Amino acid sequence: QATALGIDGGVRVMPVDRLSVGASVVDFGKKLYYIREEFDLPTRGRVGVSYDFLPFNHARLTLDADGSYFLHSKATDAAAGLELAWSDVVALRAGYDFLSEANHLDFGLGLRAGAFRFDYSYAPMSFDLGGAHRVSIGLDI
Repeated sequence: QATALGIDGGVRVMPVDRLSVGASVVDFGKKLYYIREEFDLPTRGRVGVSYDFLPFNHARLTLDADGSYFLHSKATDAAAGLELAWSDVVALRAGYDFLSEANHLDFGLGLRAGAFRFDYSYAPMSFDLGGAHRVSIGLDI
């Protein structure tokens, strides 16, 4: 059994209408201890930007980009994505990870009904690992 304490924190601002800029630190904390070995948490800093285009009456197209810097490994990552949402009820998503060897092109779907949220994504993996399916269910209170 391994244990570690990690903390995430971030900030997001909207300097102008429809433009969001954010920054965060993820997995900041002490070392992970497992039996007699210790490991650094994958602490990373992230920055991102997104812009909402309003092409139709009830639709929104969001373009976003973000980058990460992993503190201990000194590795970087960069990604970009699109979201097409209709009336904030249904969203179709696609993203591309430019620097990852594991996966590159991801697809997703989001559904919202009142306070209830459902999100699904699929990311094909390399290294003969198949694909990663991610599901999240949320309730806004």
